[in-house]
Amino acid sequence: ILFMEHWKRRQMRLNYVWDLTDYGMDEEDHNRAEYVLRVAEKTMRQDKSAPKEEKVKLTCTDRMPAYLTTVVTMGFMICVTFAIAFGVILYRISIRAALHMSTYPAARSNIRATVKTTAAIINLIVIIILDEIYASIARWLTTLGTELWV
Repeated sequence: ILFMEHWKRRQMRLNYVWDLTDYGMDEEDHNRAEYVLRVAEKTMRQDKSAPKEEKVKLTCTDRMPAYLTTVVTMGFMICVTFAIAFGVILYRISIRAALHMSTYPAARSNIRATVKTTAAIINLIVIIILDEIYASIARWLTTLGTELWV
């Protein structure tokens, strides 16, 4: 529930920042309005500077740095996600073992609930942090794409 409320708030904030408050939820999706605007501006600048008969055609080698950066960044972030998930699993195993060996009777009676609750809280915090990190990386990659690909 907390993640969904955070997501709704973020979506409303982006709608306000991008001046999409007039559009209803049932209308067309405007996820990449900022990207489309940058592409249009860059295309207009290129149209004004380049003669009409000469269109610049980018080859695969021109786009390769952006492609490699995107693939490496995505691979790294997938590895980070798997490492964090593995870390939470290790946390659950180690806390369960530590509580099982505890001499305190209240800790031994609620091992399952304690481990599940603390692991869920850690997952929630990690999801919120990674959401912000992924959003900033997505903005950076989009900027990189508009500068190199268009």
